[in-house]
Amino acid sequence: MSAPGLQLVVVTGLPGAGRSTAAKCLEDLGWFDVDNLPPALLPTMVDLATRSQGAVGKIAVVVDVRSRAFSSDLRTALDEIGKLGVRPRV
Repeated sequence: MSAPGLQLVVVTGLPGAGRSTAAKCLEDLGWFDVDNLPPALLPTMVDLATRSQGAVGKIAVVVDVRSRAFSSDLRTALDEIGKLGVRPRV
């Protein structure tokens, strides 16, 4: 299922960098905010949003960089999201 209108922002960074604050600002601007979502769940989140028939059009997801597999997990998730027709901003 393609979702060309769905907007996805992945907020990441080191602890104390303001990830949650940035996500809360996006939430105040009407974005659906998910804090500390494991990268492996990103494609599922996007798939659910595409099935919402427009109810969820903008998603801001905070991802923690402290896990050892962060880089490969996030790359895999972003590749899967791309197959769904969504181009996330990181």
